[in-house]
Amino acid sequence: MSEMGAIMDKIVTAAEAAVTELVAEREIRLAKDTVGFPHAFIYAPEEDVGVFSGMQERVTTRILLKLITQGETQEDTALKLDSIGAQIRADKTLGGVVRWAYVSARGIAEAPSSNVKAGDMVIVTVQER
Repeated sequence: MSEMGAIMDKIVTAAEAAVTELVAEREIRLAKDTVGFPHAFIYAPEEDVGVFSGMQERVTTRILLKLITQGETQEDTALKLDSIGAQIRADKTLGGVVRWAYVSARGIAEAPSSNVKAGDMVIVTVQER
């Protein structure tokens, strides 16, 4: 499995552990095509590599998590994001896959005419090789 794939799998596991009724997966779809709520999509991995003395590499990976809820309040959605963030803080190495992981940004989007909310989270991981 790729390094990015291993990181994404650990984020799926962390998200599902944080919100027991959550279904999480490594891809993205339209909310209207989603089965089971709440639902999280872990997608769009992006890496930056910096080279330091001795040719040591520091790899920073950013991964997006989109949390889709239906029939919940904005506060309910925010609490689910809080739980996922707390789960990542509780295991900053994601089970030893990375040196550390943290949540760098999050937000909630909603449309007044819909009962669907979308919570967004950017998860950053750092590893050295």
